[in-house]
Amino acid sequence: MTAAYRLLQVRFAWQTSNIIDIEQLSIPSQACTVILGDNGAGKTTLLSLLGCVIAPSSGTIHYQNQKVTNRNSLAFRRRIAALHQRPYLFRGTVLENAALALKLRGIADSVAREMAMQGLRQVGLSALAQRSARTLSGGEAQRVALARCLVTKPETLLLDEPFSHLDRGSVEIIDTVIRAFAANGCTLVFSTHDHQRWPELADHVVVLDAGKIIDKVQG
Repeated sequence: MTAAYRLLQVRFAWQTSNIIDIEQLSIPSQACTVILGDNGAGKTTLLSLLGCVIAPSSGTIHYQNQKVTNRNSLAFRRRIAALHQRPYLFRGTVLENAALALKLRGIADSVAREMAMQGLRQVGLSALAQRSARTLSGGEAQRVALARCLVTKPETLLLDEPFSHLDRGSVEIIDTVIRAFAANGCTLVFSTHDHQRWPELADHVVVLDAGKIIDKVQG
């Protein structure tokens, strides 16, 4: 199995503390990798490193066999989508929020709106397209943010605790959508505390503790 990511001697420090301290890690391509760990273990920081949002303090990260640098990190970010645990929605409608990433990439407004509607249908929110995004429940907001990720057709999807603090209906919809994404030959990496769901999804498991990998399991 080829690697989507290879990390070598990667450390990320904040002030005087190492938040991430990974000697070596390979994350397979076209598979689902689950990151487990308690609060403060470094899961969110690791996902930010994988998303090329932050750079390591030292060490190297390779994405699809290319070293990530300051020069190419933006190009990689366009191939990767990330869903945060508490995503931010902007003023405007649900549809405008779902189309935002497409418009930022220069896609024509009419095309972006149609693609955004398709994304909203995937997450079961097309009926709310014209509602103000600021009036949504937490689960609905998470689903809009997921649609915003999916419409860019990323090759890799990173999700930070996608099942936390959501109503049952939203959990089931998000579960279905990310299963379909993984089944389509894409790379999926997510962190979770939900011990009921990850065993069925995971091809590969990474366990973090205080920023260090303490266990790896290949499915």
